[in-house]
Amino acid sequence: MSKHIGFPLPTEMFHPHQCFALPKEEAICELLQINLKCHSCGKLMKRYPKEKKPINPPVHRSWMK
Repeated sequence: MSKHIGFPLPTEMFHPHQCFALPKEEAICELLQINLKCHSCGKLMKRYPKEKKPINPPVHRSWMK
């Protein structure tokens, strides 16, 4: 009889994979303007546009002329 050293089985063997993202991850990806990918399979979940939003847009006020 061989002795099993006992590595636990991964949970992916018993549960089907579903891609999901936490609201925190979505907010970070939106702020940094990077694509949101699934952590376990690498599938692209949300694509953000390539153009960058200005962080501090110039302010034009009439009294500052």
